[in-house]
Amino acid sequence: MPNTPLQPGPKAARTLAEAINTLAPEQTLEFSGQPGPGQDPSFYTNRDGNPFQRIKIEFLTTQAREKILFTGHRGCGKSTELNRLAADPDIQKKFLVVKYSVYDVLDPNDVKFIDLLFSIA
Repeated sequence: MPNTPLQPGPKAARTLAEAINTLAPEQTLEFSGQPGPGQDPSFYTNRDGNPFQRIKIEFLTTQAREKILFTGHRGCGKSTELNRLAADPDIQKKFLVVKYSVYDVLDPNDVKFIDLLFSIA
C-alpha cells in the first residue's frame, strides 16, 4: 500500500504505514494554536502513571523555586507533556510560558556552553 500524505485530525489506521504517517512520532503534540501534521492533540492519551496532574499541582502550589527535569528517550513524550502544561489555563494564569528550542538559534552540532547561555539570555 503506498504511503499517504500526513493529514491533521484523528483517523483510524489500517496498516502500520498509515499509523506511522498519521502519528508522525517525531513531532510533538501541540495543545494551543493550530497544530501541524502529526501534532493533533486528539492523539494524546493518558497513560498509567502519567504524572501530569501531580506536576501541575506542584507548579501551582509550591512557594519554593522548583526545578523539574524531564528526562527520557527520544519520542517518549517529554515535549508533549511540556506543551500540555504550557497550554493549561491554570498554568497560564500563574506563569509566563516562554518556549525555547536550541535548534532554532544554534547549530546543535557546534554548540559551546557559552553560546547556550547567551542564547537563553
